[in-house]
Order: sequence, then C-alpha cells, then structure tokens
Amino acid sequence: MTATSAWCTSTPNLLGFFRFSITGDSGFLAMFSTIAPDGTRDTRVGDDVSTERCIELVRTALGCAPDHPVEIENVQQWSASAVTAESLSSGRVFLAGDAAHVMPPTGGFGGNTGVADAHNLAWKLALVTKGLAGPGLLASYDEERRPAGALTVEQAYTRYVLRVDPSLPQDDLQPPLDDASIELGAVYRSGAVLGEADVATPLDDPRGHSWAPGTRVPHVPLSAGRSTLDVPATVSRS
Repeated sequence: MTATSAWCTSTPNLLGFFRFSITGDSGFLAMFSTIAPDGTRDTRVGDDVSTERCIELVRTALGCAPDHPVEIENVQQWSASAVTAESLSSGRVFLAGDAAHVMPPTGGFGGNTGVADAHNLAWKLALVTKGLAGPGLLASYDEERRPAGALTVEQAYTRYVLRVDPSLPQDDLQPPLDDASIELGAVYRSGAVLGEADVATPLDDPRGHSWAPGTRVPHVPLSAGRSTLDVPATVSRS
C-alpha cells in the first residue's frame, strides 16, 4: 500500500479534495460539488466528465493559472453511499471493511473503521483456531463491530449532509459526535465482555481514563517511557 496524504479544497466554485502519494508524483481529485455564482450547489458533477471540463475543475481546485498544463489520465464516477450490512457473519464467512459498511468520505473514517474490523476479528480467529477459545467467541465480532460500524456510517453521513449537500433529508440526522471518539471510543457490548460499560454517551472519550468494560485501554505512562498501550495482552488456558 502506498502512503498517501489528503488535501481538502474549498473554493467559491467547488468543493472536493485531492489525494496525493507521499512522493507527490501521483494522485487524484475527488469532487463533491460545484458552486454557481449565486451559491447554488450542483452535486451532479459526474454529468459532464469531458476532458476539457475535468481540466477546468483541476485548475480551479489548484488555484493555478488558466493555462497551467494538466493531463487527465482517467476519470471514474462514484456515488456517496451510507450503508451497513445486516450481518457481519454467517457460518465461516465474515465481512470486514467496505464489504461490511460503505460510507461517504467526509470525516475520513472508512479506512480506520475497516482496520478496527480486522483487528477485532483477527485475534478472535487466532484464539479459536489455536484452541484457546471456543467458537462462541466469534459471535462477538458481529455484536461488537456492527453497532460501531453503523454509528460511524451515520456520522459520516451527517458530515456529508452538513458539509457537502444540505439538500439531503435531515429528519433523522444524527448530531455530529467527537471525531477522536468515533475513531477510538467504540463501546463494545457482547458475550465476550464481562460487565456493562457505564458510559453515558454512545462513545467513550479516548482522552479520559474510564477503564470501562468494552472500551479501549487508555494511555497511562509507565516506566522506561512505555505506555499501557505498549503492554501486550496475555491469554492463559486453565
């Protein structure tokens, strides 16, 4: 995987973002909408993907001269979606990442949510396949990750409506929550968690030290410059 960096671009004429490789020699422009002089937003940017129009959009997003050389290699159309799978597991099949949930890019939650899925599932699969846990442990994957993923999808959708397309329905729009809590503050409730998390909000604050069951271990400085996050978990079989 090539490391990348994102650069949001918001001008009086358009809203979108660039994603460049760290070396800066490749990347793409993702467009959300164009903005007319009267402030009207047009989210149907994909209706005109001619080379001339795409070059114009890139130049506008860069803020460069109208004769700045731009070459369009290819154009891909996409539609923002906010969907969570009805189940993340069925027998020996488990869903993770974009197969489990699709969300708008607003918030930048997609990649980290997929990583959290894989992390949650990987150690459970490892324990079960090594005989250190029963197959019932795998049931906790759906119980823990599907609610967390669904919440993140809704938060990405909230940001898309508020930032990109206010014309979308807002009747059941979730209020925006703290970004760090969305990324690191999931509260897991399942048969694999002993006790209930006494957390008043849908998410735990990763900056605090709640130590609540089903939440992420907080950072606490230890000796030799280490953190509680550096201490590996151990599992023993009685």
